[in-house]
Amino acid sequence: MDLQSYITWNIRGANCPSSRLLARDIVQKNRPTVLCLQETKCAIWTQRGISSLGYHPQDNWVAAPSCGQSGGLLTVWDANVFTVSSYKSMPNWILIKGVCKLDNRDFAIWNVYAPQAFESKRAMVEVRISNSSYTWFGPSNKCSKLDRVMVSKDSLTLGNWSVTALDRYTSDHRPLCLTISKEDWGPKPYKIFNYLLEEQSFVEVIKEALNNYFHQLLTETNTAKIFKLADKMLPELKAMEREHLVKDFTHHEIHEALLATHPSNLRDLMGLMRQF
Repeated sequence: MDLQSYITWNIRGANCPSSRLLARDIVQKNRPTVLCLQETKCAIWTQRGISSLGYHPQDNWVAAPSCGQSGGLLTVWDANVFTVSSYKSMPNWILIKGVCKLDNRDFAIWNVYAPQAFESKRAMVEVRISNSSYTWFGPSNKCSKLDRVMVSKDSLTLGNWSVTALDRYTSDHRPLCLTISKEDWGPKPYKIFNYLLEEQSFVEVIKEALNNYFHQLLTETNTAKIFKLADKMLPELKAMEREHLVKDFTHHEIHEALLATHPSNLRDLMGLMRQF
């Protein structure tokens, strides 16, 4: 399982040694590839300050300075995972863009400390917090959900997204840990039962399908087009499924079978099928 994590936290002051020690502990326990801090209340960041948060000297960062004891943002990322090509820093937000080295996909991460307009949220999807209804805890038992994690709709297909609220300790805001996991169980085995080869109708369907698309499959190298050819074969197989002769053929299995069949072996396969 591949796992990436991102942490966002309204730290309410990063100059305090106890806050930095806590941030370092959070980083070491969760190993986030990106750390986004709000309300740092720091006018200047140095490499020594970044290292005090638990990051390596080769890791990169962008900061938006505070205005006195108000505001301040910091975004730190793992240089072994992300290559940042551009960034922009404003008093209330930091935007970084680049490429993820793990899968060569483009990415953009926006660290925001400001109210969000409704229109800006329409293209985004909020990843709900799994273990808490609130992120801010104030005096007199007041609590509210002030912090959110949002991802683009296209990003939802990258894996399983989840957000966990961590213990808040020195700040009245809880850190939020966003994780994305990918489960790869490998190719699904292609299944066929021997008794199906004794069914003449099953053999005829396979022969006809191979005769119709054999030449295209033999000469085609584009994977997407091979998938389309496989889709054309599916109706015949599904028709037999309704007759209870074939029950285990799916799009995925046919695609895997076709892709696993090297073009040099297709001639032998055709010769074998013509013997029936």
